[in-house]
Amino acid sequence: MKTHATALLLALAISPAIALEQSAAGTYAIVHLDGHITDRLFRVTSLSGRWKLEDKKADGTWSDVTCQRDCELQTSASEHIQRIFTPAELAKITPECVHNMAFAFCAYTVKTNPGTVGYVLMALVRDKPTPIRLARVKGG
Repeated sequence: MKTHATALLLALAISPAIALEQSAAGTYAIVHLDGHITDRLFRVTSLSGRWKLEDKKADGTWSDVTCQRDCELQTSASEHIQRIFTPAELAKITPECVHNMAFAFCAYTVKTNPGTVGYVLMALVRDKPTPIRLARVKGG
């Protein structure tokens, strides 16, 4: 068991960053803990390789929640992925993320079902990253 965990960590340590696919751009709703889809919407966009996350306001406009300097979203390298997800989670999924100092937006495939894609927003403001489950509501 320990050997498998060591092998997984070693493989992650030497693997390069995997860029988030352009197809991850779109609009997402937060999924409540009880499983219902909330009215809270976020839009993820990419223009010329620069990702941003926007929050939908009550008046229907979108507000950028990423900043202009020092906290732009960047492609998550393997060491970032290892800080965002536990080894147990990484044994089950293959994530692709962009992150800044406050959060990471990730698309992931389930290893036992590679056709299954999920999305999660990970809050990085505490000692342990906190997942916020997302449901895609429409494409980019």
